[in-house]
Amino acid sequence: MNFADRIKEILERGNVQDKNKKPEVHDMISATNNGLKKDSGNGGNNEVIHYSAGSGVNIHPAQAMYERVIEEFSGVSHEKLVFSADAAIVPRDVVLPSPAQTGERAATWSAAFLSEINIIPVTKDKGEVLYLGPTDPLARTGIRDPRDSVSMDQRFYYCQQVNFDTSISYSDLNRFSGLENYPRLVRAAVDNRRNLDLLLIGFNGTHHADVSNPEIYPNREDCGMGWLEKYRTEAHERVISGLSVSSRETITTGTHYSIDGLIQDVWGSAIDERWHYDLVAVCNYSLLHRKHFPLINNLDTSRMNTEILVNEKIIKNPMLGNLPAVTAPFFPEDAVLITSLKNLSLYWQEGSIRKLIKDEPHYDRLAFYESWNEDYIIENYEAGCLIDGIIWK
Repeated sequence: MNFADRIKEILERGNVQDKNKKPEVHDMISATNNGLKKDSGNGGNNEVIHYSAGSGVNIHPAQAMYERVIEEFSGVSHEKLVFSADAAIVPRDVVLPSPAQTGERAATWSAAFLSEINIIPVTKDKGEVLYLGPTDPLARTGIRDPRDSVSMDQRFYYCQQVNFDTSISYSDLNRFSGLENYPRLVRAAVDNRRNLDLLLIGFNGTHHADVSNPEIYPNREDCGMGWLEKYRTEAHERVISGLSVSSRETITTGTHYSIDGLIQDVWGSAIDERWHYDLVAVCNYSLLHRKHFPLINNLDTSRMNTEILVNEKIIKNPMLGNLPAVTAPFFPEDAVLITSLKNLSLYWQEGSIRKLIKDEPHYDRLAFYESWNEDYIIENYEAGCLIDGIIWK
């Protein structure tokens, strides 16, 4: 039985009959539909439009939308999917190769940060992080004594499973059946939300729990150990805390008079000169806003045009501590990560990506189950540092 016929059977809850068919065909269709009613429990949604297992012509728009949504989410033509027990497993040989996919983003935030870092496939769930970095200078004269050209920092990664499941209600499938690009739009929205979740874990994750608890950990702290926590646990000597910024009125004095002075002081002294190139300051947008707002709020009205142009340039090309500022959603408001973006990696295990599409009439929805194994890696701790717990006086 092909996929299209199976879809018609799964969705049918009525007794639609085709007058052009013979009586015995009508009886067969009725028996099939009644059996599906019994198996599914009818779903409890009378507003959903269902289809007959015997209808093969003039496909209803909602049925066509159902099939198109499945194709969009699976990336597979519906003829290649085989349903069993109301579910279809997407073949692994057609699963997209990278967890960090692109798409039309309908969300307010952007996950473009993922395109700037390393997305690295690994074959095993556990293994050694092989960072090949420069050693001491090689140039010399006199007696030849070859030295190793690279140093190997022995650390380990552990890719663990994270689930990214979603669903579409029957009512939505019917409501948007006339919207031609609905499958692409909903897929783009899901892709963007999933990529945002990768950042949410990367900046807030502290551990991996077998069963996560969103009530206790709304920022998905229990879905994996992210980059910031890796610094805190594996390179705590490179985490600088206890720093503060003085108030503008200097009533309360901090360790530094400005956020720029604080950040430049830290990276200039904590990071070796050989790593200074390509450094950026990763931060939350609210930290930049806190820096820029006083500048904009105190524009000189007598030189308005000049000051507006200057401030627009500053805002369009933000800097922190003489480094390019890179804002990312979900980054802690009281922290700044100083490093090269290519020093941040997301490891994912090849062959671990699993997709399951399941029709769930008892919930009145079409469900998409997706998971893979991943880990967040700092390639070289020496090439960066974390300023944690910044206090504004």
